[in-house]
Amino acid sequence: MNNETPARMITQTLSANTELYNRCEATGHLLPRLGFAGDFLRTVNILQVQQNVVVQNVVMLDQAAVIDVLDALPAKLQRRALVTSYGAILNSFRSYTDHNFADMLMRTIALCNEKAPEFQLGLVDELQAIDPEKYWGYSKKASDAALEPLRTTSMAYVGMLMLGFHALTISRPATASRETVILGQIDEALTVLRQKLRETLVPGGRVKGSLLLSTLINPDDTRFGRYLPYHGSYSSPTGFQALISQANTLDCPSISGVAVSPCKPSEQHALLADMLIEIIECFESLRKLRLNYLPEAAAESSATLAVNPASGS
Repeated sequence: MNNETPARMITQTLSANTELYNRCEATGHLLPRLGFAGDFLRTVNILQVQQNVVVQNVVMLDQAAVIDVLDALPAKLQRRALVTSYGAILNSFRSYTDHNFADMLMRTIALCNEKAPEFQLGLVDELQAIDPEKYWGYSKKASDAALEPLRTTSMAYVGMLMLGFHALTISRPATASRETVILGQIDEALTVLRQKLRETLVPGGRVKGSLLLSTLINPDDTRFGRYLPYHGSYSSPTGFQALISQANTLDCPSISGVAVSPCKPSEQHALLADMLIEIIECFESLRKLRLNYLPEAAAESSATLAVNPASGS
C-alpha cells in the first residue's frame, strides 16, 4: 500500500456493510477494522460522504464530509451553552483538517473531555422534562415536535463523542483502545436512557395499563418482542411470569386462571419509547466502535479513517 494522493469520488453512498478502518499515514498500511458503516456512520445520520478511492477497493473517508454532517447536527439545539461548546469542538477539528495543526487536534480531544459532562447533563434534563402524560391527545406532529429537543441533544452528544474518539485515534492510535473518558460518557448516557425507557414501558412500575402490557395482549402489535429486552425485570422466564402475575385481574389465579384487562396507553408513550430505542442504538453502536478499536501496538503515527467495501459475508 502506498501513500499516493488518491483521486476523489464525490457523494458516493456507503452501504451498511461497508467496513471502517484506520490507516497508518507513515506506512500507508491499514490497521485492524473499527467496525461497519451501519454501526458507526448512521449514528450521526451520514447518508452520503465524499470519498477518495485508493487501490484494491480501499477508500479513504474525506474528513470534510464528516465535518459537514457533524456541523448540521446541533442546528435545532435549544440549549445555547451546548451549541457554543459543540461549535468550539467542531471548529478546532476543522482547523486541524484545514491546516494540519497538531495543537488543534489536541484541543479537540481536550474540549470533548471537558464538555462531555455538559452534554450528559443536557441529556438528563431533556429526559426529565419529558412526560408522555402531558401530551395525551396531541397529534403525532405535535408530539414529534415535543420530543425533538431530546433527539437533537442526543444526536449532538453522539456526534461530539464520535468526533472526540476519532481525533484520539488520529493523535494516539496505539493507545486509543485504552481510553476511558469517552467510554464512560457513553455508559452514563446509556444508563439514563435505559432508565427512562423502562419508566416509559411500565410507568410507575405498574404493569396494568402499561405500554409493555398493551403490546403483549394485542396479537396485531409486533412491538412486544422489541420492547421486552429493554425492561430487564421482565425479560427472563421468571420475570415474564412476574409480568403476567402483575397484569392478572383475578384474585386466585391457581383456581380461576389468569385474566388481563384490555388497555391502551397513549400513543405518546409509544413514540417516546421508539425514539429512546433509536437513541440507545446510536450510543450502543458508538460503544461497539470504541470497544472494537484494536490498532497495531507499533502504530504510533497519526491515522485517518478509511473504509473498505465488505465482501458480503
